Amino acid sequence: MKKSISVITTCILLVTIASGCGTKGNSKSTAASAEKEKITQLKTKLDKEFTDSWGEDAFSGYVYISKKGTVLLDKGYGKADFDKGTDNTKQTKFDVASITKQFTATAIMQLQEKKLLDVNDTVDKYIPAFPHGNQITIHQLLSHSSGLPEHPLDFDIRKFRPSYKDFGKDGKSENVKLTFEPGKGFLYSNTGYILLGYIIEKVSGKALDSYLKENIFTPLNMKNTGYKNPDGQLDNLATGYVSSTKEKAEKSWTFINVGATVGSSSLCTTVEDLIIWQKALKEEKLLSKESYKKMYTPNQNYYGYGWYIFDASEGKKLYEHYGNASGYRSYIMRVPEDDTQVIIVSNYQDAPIDSMMSVIKEYLK
Repeated sequence: MKKSISVITTCILLVTIASGCGTKGNSKSTAASAEKEKITQLKTKLDKEFTDSWGEDAFSGYVYISKKGTVLLDKGYGKADFDKGTDNTKQTKFDVASITKQFTATAIMQLQEKKLLDVNDTVDKYIPAFPHGNQITIHQLLSHSSGLPEHPLDFDIRKFRPSYKDFGKDGKSENVKLTFEPGKGFLYSNTGYILLGYIIEKVSGKALDSYLKENIFTPLNMKNTGYKNPDGQLDNLATGYVSSTKEKAEKSWTFINVGATVGSSSLCTTVEDLIIWQKALKEEKLLSKESYKKMYTPNQNYYGYGWYIFDASEGKKLYEHYGNASGYRSYIMRVPEDDTQVIIVSNYQDAPIDSMMSVIKEYLK
């Protein structure tokens, strides 16, 4: 009798345990299904924003959004060329304007690691004829704290390029005015990054495009990243439009008028290559941890070297930068802690990327 009771008790326990395991397994399955459905809905909502909320009247370009290894949006909208009916794809090239600055900053840090320069050096060490060069450091150029104007409208900055025929002699009398004492304020300065491009050329002995290709683009296999040719031409470059009216933007690029500003802007690339770039940053492929830490340290106005750095939720850091060129807008963002990245490129100069990112950031919380 006792033996029978023992057997019955054992059976009841086994059934209970099995039932409990089944419940736990079902719970996990239910949670996974709910998460999958949540991601599916998020993908749909993000696509709907670009298709319906903004649409072709507000946006033409390509968008890539991912979080924790899951791609949430990877799609082209509008046309690379509306006359020809060419689609925007992951391989379409766009002028990413000021996103160029993070590549210039990376090159500077590479040269510092090779002990060919120091970010605390003053500009006159490399560009001797530049007015106020003995007051401004490379760090201040990188962090927009040099006091130099946003654009070099009142002087000919090309005289300070190492390839200029009278480099080191001509230029001392150029009308370069500081808006504040170097290191005492913040003013976003394309002028400063143009000079950084010149310093890279001076130190490396190579044209900036050649240096970037040899030390960044080729090592990372970014095959579709570079600058336009001297006449402003580039294969597979999306046509830039002023707005959704499809009025083509003025093509001002030649090396005579804007080609010498490449340290600050004008880099052309694809979403495919920018994904490679983001991966290289994540894996810290090009620089030491110390150099990356320096780049990502916010200075005045939350600016590091080539990136704006903000505190996100739960102690996370958000790195971002915008680009604005004739006929183009661009945006790049990363949150390393949860492996979030956003890349937006557009061939509408008036694409409302600020408002778009406000919406997207809410979805990604």
